[in-house]
Amino acid sequence: MKRYYVHEFCLDDLILIDTKEKTWTFYKTNIYGQIYNLDEKPKKVTKQRINSLIRRLNNGKYNSMDGYVVDQYIYNYIMDDEQRSKCNRSIELETELIASGDDLKEVLETTCKYFLEKSKRKTDNPDYYKDYLKSI
Repeated sequence: MKRYYVHEFCLDDLILIDTKEKTWTFYKTNIYGQIYNLDEKPKKVTKQRINSLIRRLNNGKYNSMDGYVVDQYIYNYIMDDEQRSKCNRSIELETELIASGDDLKEVLETTCKYFLEKSKRKTDNPDYYKDYLKSI
């Protein structure tokens, strides 16, 4: 398993999951496809959140449409095999994988390029992210 995974979260925003530190970071894009909060701090996925998902998955009434949007990422990237084995059901990833890897700089660069290309709008500074990535 790789360390970092990036998925489109909603409305051209994205989520970066760090499987080693068990954190996630939500990034936002502007109309030009630029991620404008690359300095966002990761948030820890707590043991309480993981245990809550295990309980909800073992409830016979769990429906992924009624669950939390982040459930799929917790189940597939944050939970270990032992925790997943405690669940009566599984959750599939519903969003496209944008980038993954073990090097944060490469993953973020791939992600920035993806959203710039997806936007199809011209920006004055398509290399906006390079200075930020140098500081990582």
